[in-house]
Amino acid sequence: MSFWDITEEQLTDHQAFVSSAGASGSRLMKRGGNYQEKDLSGMNLDQSHFQGADFTSANLQNISFAEGDFSGARFTSANLQGANFRGADLGGVVFDGADLSGADLSGADCSGTSFQGANLSNVNAVEIDLIAANLTGANQAGFSIPGAKTRDAQGLEVAP
Repeated sequence: MSFWDITEEQLTDHQAFVSSAGASGSRLMKRGGNYQEKDLSGMNLDQSHFQGADFTSANLQNISFAEGDFSGARFTSANLQGANFRGADLGGVVFDGADLSGADLSGADCSGTSFQGANLSNVNAVEIDLIAANLTGANQAGFSIPGAKTRDAQGLEVAP
């Protein structure tokens, strides 16, 4: 079974890569790609690479993208409730209008990332890098950022 531009074989190889700590299988790596309005909810894509991909309006609820590389990707208006981006490279990513409520961004590099109008309620963001990030108009109720790097961040309403 194949969906979007990723085959079942690629997913199986990626799962083997993750579960064996890189000893077998292969890491899922996609540069660019259009995943707009796709339903990928609940998938485990830890350590995958989707640099520059477009996930606009996608349903990514409870997806796990831990330790992945999404630099330059777009998640505009995406449903990312409960998503796991722990330790991910999210530099320059656009999350404008996205719902990240309950997500885990702890240890993520969000330098230069845009969260304008995003829902960041109850997001766990321990030791997140928010240098030069834009959080203007974002819902920051319960946004937890202890140990965060926040130099030049715009619109930040909570303290590290």
